[in-house]
Amino acid sequence: MLWVKLTLIYAVIAIMTVKLNLVGGWLAFLLWNAATGATCIELVFKNLPRFLHPNDELDKEFPAYARRDVKNWSKWQCYPGAVTLLIPRLVTGLGSMVVVALFLTAFVKIFGIKYGKPIVGWRLYVIQSAYWFTCRVAPLVSGYWARVVESDADYSEYLGANYKKTQELPKKTSMIVANHTSWLDSPVLITSYYPGFTTSAEAGEVPVLNTLINTLQSVYVQRSAAVDKRQSQLDSIVERQRMVEDDPRFNQLLIFPEGTQSNGAYLGNFKKGGFSSLLAVQPCVLKYDWDVICPSWEGIPFIQHMIVMCCQLKVK
Repeated sequence: MLWVKLTLIYAVIAIMTVKLNLVGGWLAFLLWNAATGATCIELVFKNLPRFLHPNDELDKEFPAYARRDVKNWSKWQCYPGAVTLLIPRLVTGLGSMVVVALFLTAFVKIFGIKYGKPIVGWRLYVIQSAYWFTCRVAPLVSGYWARVVESDADYSEYLGANYKKTQELPKKTSMIVANHTSWLDSPVLITSYYPGFTTSAEAGEVPVLNTLINTLQSVYVQRSAAVDKRQSQLDSIVERQRMVEDDPRFNQLLIFPEGTQSNGAYLGNFKKGGFSSLLAVQPCVLKYDWDVICPSWEGIPFIQHMIVMCCQLKVK
């Protein structure tokens, strides 16, 4: 990628200026940081013309996938954060993921943790602490801090006035169902509930990411699976749910029932994967408070969206 090459060139220039005693080490670093950040934001906005000028007709036809924030975007609004916070935030966020993934890989091999069996005791504490660290860092460097608000919904309209007296709930709800709007959803949910995920099989082939997914005892599914394989995938999800209900030491499983992402303002049709077992589920609604940059990354490449978000000066 061009911005990576330019970053390395800037780093070489900064090192040479220090070696030649042209500037001090800290000043060279600050200049490199500012030049790299400015270059990143320039390249991002150069490659985002179709997002900065949305198609109103398409947005009206598919409102759940329309970007609601681009009319507020300004390259110059991003510059203060780009030349100061962007690079440290990217290094901190991505670096923490790599470090934790390497740590978990070594930890699992050394202490013989077996997938399919509950992780308990000090091993669970160590793994949860590692996830808590990296999943707190990711939203924070993007300008967000997670907060959980629990509420007891009233289902009397659907289940009758006295449903709470007659309902039979498991010791632990096996499935969390949540809306999906951003790449921040996963770290936010991990810090809040520490669930496993139903995720695409392709994610299991991505280095670093697959370690983070596997240690949560997640379930992989193929989105474009043939009809004869779909039932086996549903069976895998149901089996994982029953494991939680039979042994509450297992962490919950989480699924995004819409099977896709939206801009957070609409609710799409649900797939049956999270409900085919007819077991109890725990609803969860993710809502982001944003001013300029919406965490929803509808259509925008991940790296470009992450760079823009890391230029925010506020932490909400």
